[in-house]
Amino acid sequence: MAGEIARFQEFKKSPAKDRLVFIDPALKEDTFPSLNPFIAHDFSERGVSIMAQELKRILDVLLK
Repeated sequence: MAGEIARFQEFKKSPAKDRLVFIDPALKEDTFPSLNPFIAHDFSERGVSIMAQELKRILDVLLK
């Protein structure tokens, strides 16, 4: 399935062609890979603002 997704037209165009990342779900036994966008290292007002803007941008793309 990952190979099929990699051939989608959306991932053949620049800059999207450099944004596709495959995470092997069987990389380590008894673990499951995940990404948590709410883990932050910069809790300054600017850092939180940037994180909120990025999350909004990502959700806008995903919900189109």
